[in-house]
Amino acid sequence: MDVAHRNLLAAGAALDLLAVLACLVLPLYSSDGTDGTGSATLLAVNGAGALVPLGLFLGLGLLAWAMPWRVARLVAVLLHGALTVLALLSIGLLFVPAALALAVGGFRELTAPAAPPVPAPV
Repeated sequence: MDVAHRNLLAAGAALDLLAVLACLVLPLYSSDGTDGTGSATLLAVNGAGALVPLGLFLGLGLLAWAMPWRVARLVAVLLHGALTVLALLSIGLLFVPAALALAVGGFRELTAPAAPPVPAPV
């Protein structure tokens, strides 16, 4: 694999990690109730179940970067993009930069020539 492909996929995985950390730390919910205004994190509002989609995003980003097989990397990139589109109304917007980096890396991977076969030892 070309170094540029690997760098773009690594950048996508790193952006996934940043987005997951932002989802865990930043207040994504706000309220204006009778007892005043307040804010809460994704984990505080949704509980441990919120870790499932975050783990999916992070796992797919890491798979797209670390898988040794070209087809598996491309499938991980496509699944990550589909998950980002599905989550756009909630946390998906935080994962758009990672999805774009993975998509560009996947496209460059797809358009790159395949490596020549390694001859068998005699």
